[in-house]
Amino acid sequence: MDGNALYNIVKPGSGPGEFLEPNDFVIDTTSNAIIIYDGSAVKFSHYDLDTGRFIKDQNLDFRLSSFWSTKDRYILFLNNHIFKDNRNNIIITDKNLEILSTSLKIRPDQKGWG
Repeated sequence: MDGNALYNIVKPGSGPGEFLEPNDFVIDTTSNAIIIYDGSAVKFSHYDLDTGRFIKDQNLDFRLSSFWSTKDRYILFLNNHIFKDNRNNIIITDKNLEILSTSLKIRPDQKGWG
């Protein structure tokens, strides 16, 4: 591959725009952002897709295995990690992380796997 890097997003730490354990990321073309999931800090960090500039953090109430971003929703996969009263592996939220629906019940014999 030929080309030049446009920017680096290397911000270790636990403050705003920093991450300790980047576990997953998506390119969200709707918001023109790169969204990085930090499994250690349990948050999303948003960066401008064109410049790499930090936009915002969103703290989560639960740990994910992976996630996807659509035009107006996040689809979160928990991989058998229980949080609060949730007993589902798939959670669909709006972009403010308000839960819209859940599915794929966690089996008691697999609780905590992943």
